[in-house]
Amino acid sequence: MARATTTRSTSTPKKAASAGTGAAGAKSAATAKADMAATPQIDQADTAVVAGPALRKKEFVERVALACGVKKQTVKSVVDATLAELGLALENGEEPILQPFGKLKVTRRKSVPNGEMLVLRLRRTDPDAVQANTPDDGDEPLEVAAE
Repeated sequence: MARATTTRSTSTPKKAASAGTGAAGAKSAATAKADMAATPQIDQADTAVVAGPALRKKEFVERVALACGVKKQTVKSVVDATLAELGLALENGEEPILQPFGKLKVTRRKSVPNGEMLVLRLRRTDPDAVQANTPDDGDEPLEVAAE
C-alpha cells in the first residue's frame, strides 16, 4: 500500500522585508525560507489509495464457490476454517506467507474494550512474476510410465 507523505504548516509563508537590513532583515528572510520549506510536499513514489467497497464474507464465499465450481455450503466451512487459522497465526505472532495473496506482518497491536486492534502490513509480489515461477500444469506427466 502506498501513502502520501505531507508536512503540515502552522503559519502562512511570509515575504522577506525588501528594505530590511541587519539582524531584522536576516531573521525575516530565514523565517520566510523556513515557512516555504514547511509547505505540504507529496512523495511522488507513493500514490494515495482510496478504499473501495467492502468485501463481505458472504460475497467472498460466493466468488470462491463460483471460481471452484463447489457448493457454497462447502466453501463456507473451508473459508471459516481458513479465517480462524489465519486469526490464530496472527495472534501467535506468526507472519503468514500466503502466495499469491502475499506476506502479512503485524506492525502494531492495541488492546481495545471488545478485542484487539492490529495494524497489518501486506507485501505483495507482482502477479506476473509469481506465475512465471509457478510450474506449468500442462499435459506432461510427472513421470514416464514404465512399459
